[in-house]
Amino acid sequence: MVKALTALLVVIMLSAGCAQAVNTPVPATSTAIAAPTPTTAASPTPQAVLVIKRWIGSGALKTETFKATKNPWAVTWDFRRSKTTDHVTVRLFKTGSTSPLQTIADTSVEGYGAKTLTETGEFYLDITGAGDWTIQALDGEPDTRQ
Repeated sequence: MVKALTALLVVIMLSAGCAQAVNTPVPATSTAIAAPTPTTAASPTPQAVLVIKRWIGSGALKTETFKATKNPWAVTWDFRRSKTTDHVTVRLFKTGSTSPLQTIADTSVEGYGAKTLTETGEFYLDITGAGDWTIQALDGEPDTRQ
């Protein structure tokens, strides 16, 4: 039994010696980490939109000529019905022409709309129908986001 106790004591002493902490100095290092640079997508610079002409009315109207010089440009409409049968049609003509270049609006639904155009020059509009409307020719493209 003495041998067993001696052996146990030797094991305990060896274990205690192995468990001592080693104090070996480790040089401190610092690594600078740059903060991420925020990036944003470049937003387009808003372009000035000028009203070339504005017409407010109801019924039919053949407008005077106007000149669109920017590409793109637009025609906008705001239509309000006073009767359920009201309707408005807006056709674009090149000055000197009797054939429409295109139909800008043809609606019986109240609301706002815009038609973007790329051909520049001198034009007039032929507006027909019933109901209250506001039509604008704009030199530039309107922001139609709501």
